[in-house]
Formats: sequence, C-alpha cells, structure tokens
Amino acid sequence: MLRIAICNVCKKEYPTKRSHSKTCNSTCRNVRWRLSKAKVVSVKIDFNTNHYRQLHKQADANNMTVTAYIVNALDQ
Repeated sequence: MLRIAICNVCKKEYPTKRSHSKTCNSTCRNVRWRLSKAKVVSVKIDFNTNHYRQLHKQADANNMTVTAYIVNALDQ
C-alpha cells in the first residue's frame, strides 16, 4: 500500500511503499549521506618550548600523546 512521505532533504512529498523511507530519490539520499559525515578540520598550532614541555608533561601524566591531550582538552 502506498503512503505519502515528505523528503528529509528537499521537503517534497513523494509516494512510497516503505515505512522507513527518508528521501524521495538517490540524489537526495546522497545529499543526506554527505551532510551526515563528520567534518574534519586540520589545525596548526605553534607553542613556545616551555609551553610545549608543560603540555608534554601533562599528556604523559594522563598516558596520552600531546595531540590527544590537546584534542581531549578542547572537547571538554
């Protein structure tokens, strides 16, 4: 039995037989998939030697790399 659903991407109505259908076509399905992917941003940070040594000691105390320590600190 057909039902009318609303596409999560383009907001158009479309007929579907599936109760879990989210998009009206493959184009909208691909857009939805691309939007759901995590965004990755590369960042370069400069530290003076003393600050880096302090971060390195704190990272070692937490049994982490300096990068993991900084990322963890930013996430909190």
